Amino acid sequence: MTIPTREGQPSWPVSTSSLPRPSPPRSCRPSSPVSSSSGEVLVEFAADETERFLLVDPVEAPLDQVRISVESPLAQAVLGRRVGEQVEVEAPAGRYHCGILATRRFPASPAEDRRTA
Repeated sequence: MTIPTREGQPSWPVSTSSLPRPSPPRSCRPSSPVSSSSGEVLVEFAADETERFLLVDPVEAPLDQVRISVESPLAQAVLGRRVGEQVEVEAPAGRYHCGILATRRFPASPAEDRRTA
């Protein structure tokens, strides 16, 4: 199963116990901490379930299930952390742990995309 992404961007597979673990994309930078401009974050939960999230402004968060507010408990737990780290999330439903598998930043404009190519 894959999660739809922005038009023209590849999707990352969502792993379940019956599917292999996805490889982080080549564009991820393990030494860079997660920030509000990181864009996409791939997170693995305790039940070997992997999900992709887009960190967005709180106004944009209700648009779909992939976008999460930078003010959400999950976003607050991953902000400032690095790929490969395990984080503890203090959510209203309870505490849970997850790992940061990869990050990917989308260019702000086509011009920025050409400069980084």
